Amino acid sequence: MSRNRKHLKLFEFLTVFATMIGIVVGVGIYSKNDLGKGHVLGITQNPIMAIILWVIVGILGIAMIVTFMEIASSTKKAKSGTLANWFGHFVNRKTGSLVAIFNILGYIPIIYSILSYLIIDFILIALEVTPSTEVKLVIFLVGGVGIMSLFGIANAFTRHSGKIIQIIGLGIKLFPLIIGLFLGFIHPASDNSFNESTMRSWHAKNFFIAIAPILFSLDGFIYAANLQKEVTNKQQVPKALFCGMVFIIVFYVLLSISIFLGTNDGSLFTLFTNTLAGWFTKVIYWLIVISALVSLNGMTLTGAHAIHAASEDKFFFFQKAISLKWSAIYQTIIGIVWYLIAVLVSYFATGDLFYIIDQLSNAITVLDFIFYGLLILAAIVNRIRKKVPVDKTRMFWPFAILSVVILATFTSYIIYSIFAEPGGITRWFLLGTMMIVIIMWAINEYLIKKTQKSEPEASAKVDPTLLNSELVKSQQTFETV
Repeated sequence: MSRNRKHLKLFEFLTVFATMIGIVVGVGIYSKNDLGKGHVLGITQNPIMAIILWVIVGILGIAMIVTFMEIASSTKKAKSGTLANWFGHFVNRKTGSLVAIFNILGYIPIIYSILSYLIIDFILIALEVTPSTEVKLVIFLVGGVGIMSLFGIANAFTRHSGKIIQIIGLGIKLFPLIIGLFLGFIHPASDNSFNESTMRSWHAKNFFIAIAPILFSLDGFIYAANLQKEVTNKQQVPKALFCGMVFIIVFYVLLSISIFLGTNDGSLFTLFTNTLAGWFTKVIYWLIVISALVSLNGMTLTGAHAIHAASEDKFFFFQKAISLKWSAIYQTIIGIVWYLIAVLVSYFATGDLFYIIDQLSNAITVLDFIFYGLLILAAIVNRIRKKVPVDKTRMFWPFAILSVVILATFTSYIIYSIFAEPGGITRWFLLGTMMIVIIMWAINEYLIKKTQKSEPEASAKVDPTLLNSELVKSQQTFETV
């Protein structure tokens, strides 16, 4: 019996550990670590500063996952554990509605868009094709919409298949990264990022801003805290999550060092091209394509829950819950509309199809982490007021305070820099997105208030004919007595 318990504990530990890695490890390291505008090395212009930032974000991730263990325990008996639901518990229903609408109309469509774009981009790299700008526009419009529709609709009707893809895809996602982990150390380039004379910047402004693309690479890990609902040995969850986050950070820091040693532009694709034989490079490139496909599959699997969970948690004015199937379809449609607008505006405004999606994915991730910080602050207040019942987590206080301090310091400066940048198109797109979110939230609140007013009036109305018949019956009964 004790042996079975030990095996179950080990199995549950490994399950949570692997799921944590599967959620976090994605395409961010392929697209956000290089010299591109708004990318880690492109902002810092210093590989040492970039590595320091990876370590800081790692410490932040460890602190946040411990804090969110306590937050997630508030909904361990509920149907869903989402950011909106947690805000509903720790703050109020109105704030939960705002966060739900932000996710549905802002965050999820942008992540759908960047993953869809990167899949097409990675396919073109694997095929070694460089089409003209006009042809490229058509390819990305048709291909991006097609790939997003495929996974969105597939996960609306056959979710079991999507889960199988995630399980199989975990190994495929890790394989190219494990190869890249050693290449830079084995075959360092003479003109690598550490030796480049132009890579010696130590500007404080760059240090604060460069955390945004790193946050993008690690976003989503807080939802691993929900796994405590699915295990028997609850004490295994914090251990597994802690070990998982430590593993991810150590892995990413070593991988970044390897990339900077093997290239002068911080790109994994350049590292593979510089160090591997031609045929093996192509194999790795196609594995990266599959990795991006698995990431989009995972995002459409979890994104499908957004509208469904919010309707179940009564964050919308309509009373009937939206099914998971229709939730997935609606979310995909929103993602497609957002993708088409972003690519077309980016093309006509900048000539770069990817610019708006790329930059806004950083900005929207920063907003997402601001919500995380506000929720941690609400959890700190809850520790004092004891309003929401939770399972208290060890080391909550130091980790919660550390999370809030790091998030407040970095995100406030990033938001300031976005709006301080002269003529930046990103800020207008961000403002437009947030205005749509706020307008839709205000309309939703108005309709909720209207619905709540009409319900008591409806219940207070009494049919006069029914009242007269009841009076007659009472009078007859009295006369009989």
